[in-house]
Amino acid sequence: MILTALVAVAVLAVDPPEWVVRLEKPTEGSAFAIAADGLRFAVARDTNWIDIYYRGEVENSVRCNDGDRVVALAFTDNGKSLAAGCQHSNQLRIWDVMGGQQRLAVTTKTEGIRAIAFHPREASAYCGGSNGTICAVDLRTGVERFALPEPSTAIGYNFNFAMCFHPSGRMLACGSSRHDIGHFWNLHDRTQDLEFPMSSSSQARHSLAFDRTGRMLLIVGPNDVEVRETAIRGRRWYRDIQGATKGATWSDDGRFIAVASDAGLVEILDGEAGIVLATHARGGTCEAIAAASGRLVTLGADQTVRFLHWPKAGAPRPDSKVRTIDPNDIRNANSEVAYRTMQLLQTDPALVVRLAMAQLEPIPTLSVIRKAEVGKSVARLAHDDFDTRQSASQKLRELAPTAGLEIRRAAAKETDPEALYRLRQLLADATIPKSDPPVTVAQARWLELLERVNTPAARTIVERLTKGDPDAELTLDAVDTLHRMKPRR
Repeated sequence: MILTALVAVAVLAVDPPEWVVRLEKPTEGSAFAIAADGLRFAVARDTNWIDIYYRGEVENSVRCNDGDRVVALAFTDNGKSLAAGCQHSNQLRIWDVMGGQQRLAVTTKTEGIRAIAFHPREASAYCGGSNGTICAVDLRTGVERFALPEPSTAIGYNFNFAMCFHPSGRMLACGSSRHDIGHFWNLHDRTQDLEFPMSSSSQARHSLAFDRTGRMLLIVGPNDVEVRETAIRGRRWYRDIQGATKGATWSDDGRFIAVASDAGLVEILDGEAGIVLATHARGGTCEAIAAASGRLVTLGADQTVRFLHWPKAGAPRPDSKVRTIDPNDIRNANSEVAYRTMQLLQTDPALVVRLAMAQLEPIPTLSVIRKAEVGKSVARLAHDDFDTRQSASQKLRELAPTAGLEIRRAAAKETDPEALYRLRQLLADATIPKSDPPVTVAQARWLELLERVNTPAARTIVERLTKGDPDAELTLDAVDTLHRMKPRR
């Protein structure tokens, strides 16, 4: 099937700054963070002090008592707590924002904390640092839950300069000081999922950020930015930046990316294609950038924090080129070709629904009886009687060819040493699937296209996908997508 259409290009307008805040005390800009409400921010100064501002006024000042340089800051999603990490310390500190009281000071296995991220769906904070180990800390108890990987096996991971959570909380992306490699960690079973390549100039990565859907990962290097597709780890686009990059961030809706540089510019890029749409001339070096609640916030070397507006879409201007594209190109390994196809298909929602219906099927679910058999046998692996344990192991071996994934999922949750040992022996069999079937390139892009058109018929297809295997990646992605596809009023 061949389609032909005119592609529209949006004309953007940029407003002047919403307001400018002059910092009361000078800062070197070693760490900066903004809360989700877009009104509160924190900035490190004088090596180990942190000033917390609210609506342009200092609300509280807190201090890391070990006298080390603060290089990482992060607010919890509700904006009520602030976490900090220091350059040569393994202590993760968390303060109550309103009262300025220190809530937690947790000694972790992470040496020299350089990055902090809060889990989007659990009460836990993750920190990464100079020894390549990422530690998860329970915010309710202050206890370190686990490390990824353990310090003894972290050799080769080197510094963790940046990390971010997938919106679902199922995946953690990490950028290390290894020349051109980043890592995805699967938090379901706490294993490294896949490595993903980066540009050769991204060794000193400033930040990583998923878009709101989790389908795109923004990677910020010292002089460039790039976006990769999560499903295939493939590059969507790459762009060199004027001057040294000081950070980049997505807009709340994922349409735009703002990139700050030491050239005094904040460039607004099209998130889909990486094209420069607008430019803020900030004036002076920009030290950091963040976004929240529709606000774009920059910290400058001139000791000011400027609250900027994201650009507004103007009237579409028709492109003079008529494009002819084959819908099968949606699975093309060349992202530019695939997303040009998606842009064209998006103009005909009925066609998108018709094609997607033929491309997407729910992941089959293991029968209730078979799941019960697996659960019963796994429970018997910890029985006091040896013969009972042996019988349970044999039963699981018989079930493995058709229920291997269910056994693997059970092993990820098992805590009994004997049962875990037997499960690991069983799962060492090469014929048992190592992980849940991944979402294919075509599935990921069709699901994204259905979310874009967001018609009742499109939502029906996505809802059908949510009825599949509840632990399958496609099912989980469909659940997240359906949640975002709210009926238009």
